[in-house]
Amino acid sequence: MLHPILFVALENNARFSETVRHIVDHWHRGQGHSIALFLVMLSIVMVAFWVLSIWDRFRRRDTSTRPVTVFRQLAREVGLDWWQRLLLINVARRQRLRSPTTLLLAPSSFRHYTKRYLDRAGPLRRRALGAQFEGIARHLFDAAPPCATAPDDA
Repeated sequence: MLHPILFVALENNARFSETVRHIVDHWHRGQGHSIALFLVMLSIVMVAFWVLSIWDRFRRRDTSTRPVTVFRQLAREVGLDWWQRLLLINVARRQRLRSPTTLLLAPSSFRHYTKRYLDRAGPLRRRALGAQFEGIARHLFDAAPPCATAPDDA
């Protein structure tokens, strides 16, 4: 039998209370499949809400200030192709940098982290990636326009 407090709580919704009474009656008669079906349906609803909450959180996130997004925009502006961007993102992840943009800002940091990355690579991969890193470094740092100088006051 149902607990008296449950009866009071369910008085407002007759249809729901009849369903609960039906489930409990079947459970007490040894027909537990009704409660099992109820639990399965409840689990499906809970999983559906969980998936929807993850999707909503993914949809609402602000990706414009994420370090990788900033890096991709900056790397695209300086003319790196998608393969070079992916390679530098991989270097940044392997070297545990907070942002791959660090590699684009100074030649010394670029050379330091790519050298550490190459030190862990095998000989064939080291040779192939070394040539790619040198090409990226030339593109980023050697092709930079000269700094503007102040006009002479003399």
